[in-house]
Amino acid sequence: MNTQNQPKIGQIFYTSWGYDQTNTEFMKIVEITATGKTAKCVMLKNVQVDAWNVKPGEAKGVVFRMKIDVFHDEAILRGTYPYCEGDTQFGSAYPLKEESAYQTAANYGH
Repeated sequence: MNTQNQPKIGQIFYTSWGYDQTNTEFMKIVEITATGKTAKCVMLKNVQVDAWNVKPGEAKGVVFRMKIDVFHDEAILRGTYPYCEGDTQFGSAYPLKEESAYQTAANYGH
């Protein structure tokens, strides 16, 4: 991975999941290991921007590890992360490039 695509401490990543609705989760890098292969992250609360968008808020929960990987010449995070109050999920997280991200509005989907 070239150094311009290397993730940075404080950088925010997002992931989304859901079958007939989109749920978005944010995480922030709080530390990168000396090898540069693993990021220690913390989940962030969602802040509603409008009916269809959320942005990252304050940190919540415990610190967890994600593997730093590359997808289309861009740093991504892969691994198991906490979600839904006590559960974990395996997936990929991508750099947040906008101020907010899409999430299905309340009372839509199932």
